Amino acid sequence: MCFARTGHQFDSGILHLNLLRVFGLILMIMTINSKRRNKSITLKLQYLKLELEEREDELRALEKEFLRELSSLQLESLSLPHKSAPPARVSPPHPDEVIDFSPRQEGPDDVKKLWRNIALVTHPDKTGGDPIKDELYKKAGDSWKGGSYIDLYKIALELGIEPPDTDTTYTILESLSLDLEKKIKEREKSLLWEWGHSSDPAKRQGLMDAYLASMGKKRKNLS
Repeated sequence: MCFARTGHQFDSGILHLNLLRVFGLILMIMTINSKRRNKSITLKLQYLKLELEEREDELRALEKEFLRELSSLQLESLSLPHKSAPPARVSPPHPDEVIDFSPRQEGPDDVKKLWRNIALVTHPDKTGGDPIKDELYKKAGDSWKGGSYIDLYKIALELGIEPPDTDTTYTILESLSLDLEKKIKEREKSLLWEWGHSSDPAKRQGLMDAYLASMGKKRKNLS
């Protein structure tokens, strides 16, 4: 009877140990998946930033071409009185024009760690007076004090600092990537982009005329 009880306790101990191993394995897999997920969204974000920079560079080049062609035209004001529409935007929006995100989206412990990591590489005592990093240090400090934690993530990514592996990090980075995708689409739908990427002379002329009309102008009739 004693031996039976001892055997039962032994079997229970093995079962308990196996359960602990299973739970440990599940936890390890979840941690690995979380890291892979956050790494994936970080790489996606970096790729989208490069894509947006390429669109901005191309739009600046197209703007010069557009204005050069515009300066060669003889123009006159539209004869009929009308309520002029806002001018069509030719130049690309400034990179600092971004969608605002709600602050305080991360827990204090994770944000504090992120802020400390940023401070380690941007503090004036560490950078030897690097003006760019000094400015980032000041901006990060203001973001930390003001609770605009989303800006800390932006600064961390700019510095190549890996953010903490949390669900909130993934949510914030996914929001940033969606914002970048939206900006890329906006650039590609702009009048300037359509004008520069059209091989149809009639369409290019129509887009130019649409821009002129938004400015209250039209081509002068030389006939």
